[in-house]
Amino acid sequence: TLSIDDFKPGGVIRAQLVRLDAAGKGVNVSRALAAYGVQTHALMVGASLGNEWFSQQLDAQGIPHTIVMADGVTRSNITLVESDGNVTKINEPGIEMTLDVHDKVLRALDALPLEGNTVVFAGRLNPGASDDTYREFCQHAKKLGARVVLDASGTALAKAITADGPDLIKPNQFELSGLVGRELVTIDDAIVAAREVMAMGVGAVLCSLGKDGAIFVTDENVV
Repeated sequence: TLSIDDFKPGGVIRAQLVRLDAAGKGVNVSRALAAYGVQTHALMVGASLGNEWFSQQLDAQGIPHTIVMADGVTRSNITLVESDGNVTKINEPGIEMTLDVHDKVLRALDALPLEGNTVVFAGRLNPGASDDTYREFCQHAKKLGARVVLDASGTALAKAITADGPDLIKPNQFELSGLVGRELVTIDDAIVAAREVMAMGVGAVLCSLGKDGAIFVTDENVV
């Protein structure tokens, strides 16, 4: 996260480094759980450049972790914060998900004690990853005895919703709308849509509604 006076395209911008975080959607889940004293293990794809620093940061936060190594540079996202509060985000695409990297992730899951525990898959898939990747990861983790949570979007999310799909998904209202193929205007619309998705094989739906909060839909309850 960089602090700048104002953003001038084409010019030289003097910036002040505000903070540097070892983060990413899945890693952030582990960071939050660790902050609440919950046992967790972070699994991520990284590369030789940036890998050692990332590992040191997670060690400092007391987070056990596995970094699946790939060729390239560990992904960085830059946030520019201007003095007037305007925020610009620059997100890198990440490391290529080759077949070798894909298989390394599966082997890393095999090495963890997943029986009776929960696995969270989160974030945009790496370049080169098949749209079936999250479906394969979810099914693999479930075969190992884990409960599975998926926070994804688009085709990767849609393909993961099968008869033996995730125990929980966390779409926002637009992603949930995409899954059922229609606009969701009211809370009731979102609840009905969540029930439809659950009928496809998902155990529960946590749908975020931006400034309007979120709804959590299970077989028994709506919260």
